[in-house]
Amino acid sequence: TKHCISASDQRAKDFFTDIENLLRRLYTNILPPKLLARAQYEHRIMKSTRRQLKKSNVIIRITDKSKVFHLGSVQDYHEKALQYMQDTNAYREITSGINPCHDHVQTVLALIDPMLKKREINLELWKQYMRPNAITTELAHLYFIPKPHKIDTPLRPIVSSIKAAATGVSHFLDLLLRPMFNRVTNETTFINGIDFVRQMERYRVSGRLLS
Repeated sequence: TKHCISASDQRAKDFFTDIENLLRRLYTNILPPKLLARAQYEHRIMKSTRRQLKKSNVIIRITDKSKVFHLGSVQDYHEKALQYMQDTNAYREITSGINPCHDHVQTVLALIDPMLKKREINLELWKQYMRPNAITTELAHLYFIPKPHKIDTPLRPIVSSIKAAATGVSHFLDLLLRPMFNRVTNETTFINGIDFVRQMERYRVSGRLLS
């Protein structure tokens, strides 16, 4: 309450009056010619997109490695997505209409609980980094974006799991294991092209480069 101010206070009245006047100016001022032309162009694009979407069997997706959108066949998109799922055998479609997200949270809790009781995992670290939030947790899902720069417009699969039940545990394990991994692979890891050239030069100087 110490940061509150009464609506009857003169300062509050002046503030709201200034805000109202500012909004009125922004909405009533004539746009500069260039900005107006841009706004009209964007409006035409939106209307055209809406017309295309109203047509049957059309899907719109942002493309891979660009900032443009791709209009394609819904049937073609679904067929390619299902084919990828069948080929990898790593995903399944939820047809029951029941979101298994809650079950995933309970599975993570059931696996971690015995370790907490045995004090194999620090309780504070668990609460701070790993414990899934039942309110904000979301089901990990697979989606695709088209690659129109390639023949037959293949789809690029993307797995969104940033809010999945096990993401916290995964990130914490990465914090623990990443330094060890980096130490082991340091001599065979290249940071960039310049680092690669320098490593090859050292390899040549040592006499181990045969050709």
